[in-house]
Amino acid sequence: MAARAERNPPWMESLAKIRGWFVFAREAFANPREIGAVVPSSPTLARRMARLVSNDPSGLVVELGAGTGVVTQALLDRGIHPNRLFAIELSSSLTRLLRKRFLDVQVVCGDAANLRRLLRRAGADSHGCPVTIVSSLPLRSLPVPKVHAIVREIGALIRPSGSWIQYTYALAHRGFPSGFTRSQSSFVWGNLPPARVDVLIPTAKR
Repeated sequence: MAARAERNPPWMESLAKIRGWFVFAREAFANPREIGAVVPSSPTLARRMARLVSNDPSGLVVELGAGTGVVTQALLDRGIHPNRLFAIELSSSLTRLLRKRFLDVQVVCGDAANLRRLLRRAGADSHGCPVTIVSSLPLRSLPVPKVHAIVREIGALIRPSGSWIQYTYALAHRGFPSGFTRSQSSFVWGNLPPARVDVLIPTAKR
């Protein structure tokens, strides 16, 4: 049975969520391309993403763009052990909020374009174990060179047995990053705006 994550008292959780909304709004106004949304992901979207993560205790789960922690909480509720979960967040303000809210999750402040280096510094050992990437990064609004760098990092980290769970507000299919194939997809209409969640796996080499 998975160990339960250490949690703050309910009143502190509520306060953290309220504070998170204010910090998110401030960050979204200051850095709209990096945030890529006007409101945090809904619990419905977060739960959908978390359900797609294997509960294999030998695997590593890396969350990209942890934001206010909605998906982080859904992953913990899914039964992911805190020792397996690494939350990556670029904003130093949101990182501080996440560290106060999730006491035993490894929260790393940094750019996902340097993902492997960030994980090594955080003490994550991904060698020989399956890695699942759970991403809330706004890839369609980030600069193209940045996206290519992030995709390279993800591809190098999850091969050959991992998966990449990514949501997008672009509901129409527009292709996937080179080196990846969609294994499944679903829509979350209860999010604002509605979102599509894709599970991507490395394309098998012939």
